Amino acid sequence: YVKGDVNVKSQKELKFQKAEKDQILNEGDTIRTYSGGYAEVLFDEGNRLTIKPDSLVVIHDMKENRLTKIRKSSINLLQSDVEAVIRRPKIEGSEFVIVTPTALAKISEAKVAVQVSKEQESKLKVFSGAVDLKVGDQSVEVVQNQAIDI
Repeated sequence: YVKGDVNVKSQKELKFQKAEKDQILNEGDTIRTYSGGYAEVLFDEGNRLTIKPDSLVVIHDMKENRLTKIRKSSINLLQSDVEAVIRRPKIEGSEFVIVTPTALAKISEAKVAVQVSKEQESKLKVFSGAVDLKVGDQSVEVVQNQAIDI
């Protein structure tokens, strides 16, 4: 869904356009929400990303290996406030990744909230499930009811 002031810029376009309900997004598309703007992006396998006001999100990867059916989806959060509900993948090896300026979060099944401030600081909260978080060359598992500032 789209509520309020939400724009999308296709990778092939120079300017943002008003987002439409049920709009199909592609790799490289950028979603911008303004004050009071919300957007919900649905991915394969029922994965859902809710983008809150004053956010800038880039759809980075949406790939599927035709032989193995393994899916790789990733989004880049610039300045953002999002919630994601990621379901257990149907095909082993599939993954959903959220990239922030300071970390990379691999999610196999979880409900999470991620914020990236103007200062490029990130916060991750896991409501259910678990997230493999990589910061530089260090990795940590963040589990249900844990939060971390990065």
